[in-house]
Amino acid sequence: MKRILMIGIAVAVVSLTGAAVVSGQTAPNRPQGVSATQWIPISDKLGFVVLPSASIGSGSADPDVLLVKPPVKGYFMVKDNSGWSRIAIAEPVFGPGGT
Repeated sequence: MKRILMIGIAVAVVSLTGAAVVSGQTAPNRPQGVSATQWIPISDKLGFVVLPSASIGSGSADPDVLLVKPPVKGYFMVKDNSGWSRIAIAEPVFGPGGT
């Protein structure tokens, strides 16, 4: 019985180690310099980078108070053949001639 238990533990350790090695070999598909906690992938070629926010405090002690978090700040990035690029949204031109 002990031998079967030892074999089972050995198989589990080998499989977990193998999974860690295989997952470590795949490079993260995110822009260089962006941490995994800041990256929200939308597709293989599009993602959102969340900027760190300042702490607002611990909130209210009253459980009936609705606490709404502030909006998340960040920017979109798109990947093409040359690599990742930050998307800048330009103001739209209104009507003919830009008026």
